[in-house]
Amino acid sequence: MSQLVCSRILAGLIAGGLLAATVAQAADPPPLPPKQPPEDSLLSGLTVTAPRTIERNRDGVTSQIVHMSVSVPYKDLDMHTPAGVAELNNRVKKAADYVCRQLEIMYPTGTPDDFYCAKQAVTEAQPQVIKASAPG
Repeated sequence: MSQLVCSRILAGLIAGGLLAATVAQAADPPPLPPKQPPEDSLLSGLTVTAPRTIERNRDGVTSQIVHMSVSVPYKDLDMHTPAGVAELNNRVKKAADYVCRQLEIMYPTGTPDDFYCAKQAVTEAQPQVIKASAPG
């Protein structure tokens, strides 16, 4: 499938609200880290975001990066207990696995692979987990 056709399909999915993704071109400055959710949204969930490089030129320069995010609810958990924190960590891991699997399905030639994608997504979500489990 030509790059033009793929770009139009992706643009249609994003415009139609079927795909929540952010695409950055290499000519742009490096993408900013995903925004943290507003303080009040931490009461109901946190956000797990995974990036995927979907195109590189012959020199290895990244020309397109896609991010996909998913919200992880935890309002039902008692974050003052080790069991509650462990369950939130489990949900974050499952969400990271899911998002990375979806990115790999949509962009099979992209990088990183599922394992490193999920590892990075979990690592980037840890400050939100720590904040959610902090007393107070």
